[in-house]
Amino acid sequence: GGTSVAKLCDRLEALLRQAASDEADYGAAVAKENAAVAECRDVEKTGLAQLQKLEEERLEFFRDSITRLIAAELGALENMSVSLDRPDAAPDPPDGPSQKENVPPRPRWNVKWHAEAS
Repeated sequence: GGTSVAKLCDRLEALLRQAASDEADYGAAVAKENAAVAECRDVEKTGLAQLQKLEEERLEFFRDSITRLIAAELGALENMSVSLDRPDAAPDPPDGPSQKENVPPRPRWNVKWHAEAS
């Protein structure tokens, strides 16, 4: 008897110490994991903020490009409208206006932008 009870008590005491040590190690590992998760969240927030900024810059560039394109197209259309609306756009032939009688009249194009029509 007494020796086997003493051995069991020693064994139980060693297991309790190991359990306490394992619990402390586990707590330290959880703390490290939580710190790593927090750091990852910070990195992710920074990355997402940079992506958002890049997307806003891309949209601004696209908007500016479309605005410049529309302005150029409007300018071209206005020039076209002015040149087509001019009554003197088709000068008389060098031989005189008599030959012009056999030529059908030149059509007048009224090119207007939709916003002007309303």
